[in-house]
Amino acid sequence: MGEPESGDRFQEVVDEIKDRMNFLEEMSALGKRKQYQNIIETEISQKIRELELIDKACSADLGSETDSEAGRDTPQNSTGSPFSGC
Repeated sequence: MGEPESGDRFQEVVDEIKDRMNFLEEMSALGKRKQYQNIIETEISQKIRELELIDKACSADLGSETDSEAGRDTPQNSTGSPFSGC
């Protein structure tokens, strides 16, 4: 089993951020937000940084694939995108 494609991991990280935001809202409703706020906000910041890195890598991949495929018809994957995972 290999690593998930960049696009899959990107969505996975977005979902993780949403989960943490929901958790923080639930803790607010229970009056425990202060207990968890710093750690959850730190985790969210780390996840956002991971998204930025994925986006940067994906953009670099797209640029190199575009350069190598210039002048030819590019086969598309099942998502309709000519790029793998981005």
